[in-house]
Amino acid sequence: MPLPYVLAAAVTALLTNAVIFHKALDIAETVRQLPEEGREIDPEDLAHISLYLSEHI
Repeated sequence: MPLPYVLAAAVTALLTNAVIFHKALDIAETVRQLPEEGREIDPEDLAHISLYLSEHI
């Protein structure tokens, strides 16, 4: 049986990956909808999108 801290680290990593994946799906859906709403997408703007919060750093 794995040590409790190893299990906790694995669960935390799994949860983090799930949240990041969900965020990626949300962003992809939003970007897909923009042209349907008549908005133009500049690839330069998309280059600045990040799945990780970094303003607090």
